[in-house]
Amino acid sequence: MADVGRRTFLGALGAAVVGGGLMSAAGTASAGTPEAGGEICAPAGRVYLGTYTDAASGGKGIGLAKAGAGGGLTVESTVANESPSYLAVGPGGRTVYAVNELDKGTVSAFAVADNGSLRSLGARSSGGAHPCHLSVHPSGKYVLTANYTSGTVGVLPIRAGGALGNPTHIVQHPGKPHAHQVVVSPDGKHVLATDLGTSSVYTYTLDLNSGRLTPRSTLALAKGAGSRNLVFHPGGRTVYILNELDSTLVVAAYDPATGKLTVGQRISTLPPGTTTPNFPGGIAISPDGRFVYGANRGHNSVAVFATSEGGRKVTLAGTPGSGGDWPRHLEVTPDGRTLYSSNQRGNVIGIFGVDPVNGLLKPSGELRTPTPVCVVVA
Repeated sequence: MADVGRRTFLGALGAAVVGGGLMSAAGTASAGTPEAGGEICAPAGRVYLGTYTDAASGGKGIGLAKAGAGGGLTVESTVANESPSYLAVGPGGRTVYAVNELDKGTVSAFAVADNGSLRSLGARSSGGAHPCHLSVHPSGKYVLTANYTSGTVGVLPIRAGGALGNPTHIVQHPGKPHAHQVVVSPDGKHVLATDLGTSSVYTYTLDLNSGRLTPRSTLALAKGAGSRNLVFHPGGRTVYILNELDSTLVVAAYDPATGKLTVGQRISTLPPGTTTPNFPGGIAISPDGRFVYGANRGHNSVAVFATSEGGRKVTLAGTPGSGGDWPRHLEVTPDGRTLYSSNQRGNVIGIFGVDPVNGLLKPSGELRTPTPVCVVVA
């Protein structure tokens, strides 16, 4: 698969660089490494860091960082967990869920106390092999998982207190699938799952009583496009799909009544004439929907798209550097002022200020940490 090194990564949390100033790991980056089931303290303005762990990497699991002025990050502690490559915060911020990207995939649940500490609530099967993404349904009743290697989507019930139950439903994608992401529409009516292997986006409805998914429609993209990630425009009627294998962004209309997607504009994530091998990774959107961001792995840049016509059209505004090598995941802060770029091979999270006029990025700092793959602002 194109995501080279997905499960072979150096995940130990290291020294922190905040706002461009170096801080030693001993001084600020770590407050110890609790054993599995232990607690870590999360201050206000907390940020969770996803990593991989294996015997060679020395990775510890979920990192907890404090966000300072200008979006600067200081790692404060970690909690042991196996290859938590993607994280999601539950409604109200009272729970955190992490995929454990393993041959026998699982999802770990954590309760967040009033003081911000994380307490393990155990783990359940993700419904497939190597889960790489998860979403919490806005109802707070289910966690949905995308299992890459098996090409399945799992539905896990959330019990009282935030712990998970065994899957209520596992959907198998057809062909040679690699499910990569599962997203709930803004209105909560539909579940959309991208599949890199089949270059498709599958739309389902979720029965909140039974926890079962029902297929509603399928969007087949260009053969070999490799649909990896998508994001909704805040208006709820436009979806942006980032394709890993042909370095394109597809704009699709979304019908809230049926969940059907209709392809519109298709645009490259790279400047004209680029010959560098490239495999787009994460996608993000500004809170106001004016800018869409795509990670260019290989070109090592962030494709900045300006939206127009209510989000139905995009223009490539620039491709500033990602701040490192192989940017896998992007996160825009809720105020829209900061973007984090997790550079998997570069061992650094790039921290950028967002220009409010044109959406372009200005480096404002970095966090040095081995192989970061996910940043989630709580």
